[in-house]
Amino acid sequence: MREGFEIHYSKAITKKRAGVISRDEINKLLSPGEISTEMYIKFSNYLRVSYTRELEDDEYRILSNRVRPPSFQISLIDLQADSVTIDIFGRYFDEFMIKTYGYWAFERLADTLPNEYSIEDFYANDY
Repeated sequence: MREGFEIHYSKAITKKRAGVISRDEINKLLSPGEISTEMYIKFSNYLRVSYTRELEDDEYRILSNRVRPPSFQISLIDLQADSVTIDIFGRYFDEFMIKTYGYWAFERLADTLPNEYSIEDFYANDY
């Protein structure tokens, strides 16, 4: 896919991926939310997300007991509800409604930006 991400359906954490999901198929997982800046995401089983523009960190392989050369960063997403509300920036506000496994679980909060972050505000402050 475009930005280096490939998304696949997966029936279980340990199963290999199914075919790549197209942008049209991803859009079918989304439906309009209660306000114009929100959407609902809904899917069964897991979404397996591969980021192909960066390899796994060595620390990730060590912590997950993987003795092999680094591969692409692979994560799984599991919804803990029938559907979850996300905003136009991909943020969700009930942190217990989406469970992540793999690389995103490893990175956690250390690599996320605050919900209030805006690139426009960053540049407006002359940093």
